Amino acid sequence: MKNVYFVAIGLIVLLVIGVVVAMLTSSKGAYKAEEVPSTPFVLTPDTTIRDTASVPGAQTQGAIETEFHETVEDSERLTLPKMAVMGAYALTIYQDENIGGMALLKYDGSEWVFVAGEGGVFSLTRLRELGVPQETAEELLRALY
Repeated sequence: MKNVYFVAIGLIVLLVIGVVVAMLTSSKGAYKAEEVPSTPFVLTPDTTIRDTASVPGAQTQGAIETEFHETVEDSERLTLPKMAVMGAYALTIYQDENIGGMALLKYDGSEWVFVAGEGGVFSLTRLRELGVPQETAEELLRALY
């Protein structure tokens, strides 16, 4: 009879641990492209996001900056002064005292992934070639300029 109690207690402990782990690893509060409003939002270093329930704020900005700097060689001197995010796409400006350009990143459901970076400004045609939907590409460019 004591063995049954130990088994029952063991199962309850495992269940509680499973619930705690699920709560800690859940995506609540994490960026989900489908939760983002249909209009882009622009992030700058001094952006304050007030409504964190409807848009990913500093968490998204930091993740985009991290992915950019981890992917682009010798990017430690580059800053990202402005970025626009709409749906699963982020378009960011990068610069230092000598050069500037734009980078496109895409959220793949779990993390931001660097798609392309080019000196100068992305054209609408180039964004479409990279797989960005027409309306999204137009809105991202409009938001940054």
